[in-house]
Amino acid sequence: MYDGGDQLPKPRRPDAAEESGRGLFLVTALSDVCGGDPRERGQGRVVSAQSVSDP
Repeated sequence: MYDGGDQLPKPRRPDAAEESGRGLFLVTALSDVCGGDPRERGQGRVVSAQSVSDP
């Protein structure tokens, strides 16, 4: 996924009362590999995740 943010995301543990901030925490918990990179020409960022399932 990508957006127009200018800083790379960092996983964090939000307080139970917070209404946001869980997206990247969940992605890192449920994926085998994830990361973020700045988009070309400095216009936003891209976050990717990969999950490897066992047949």
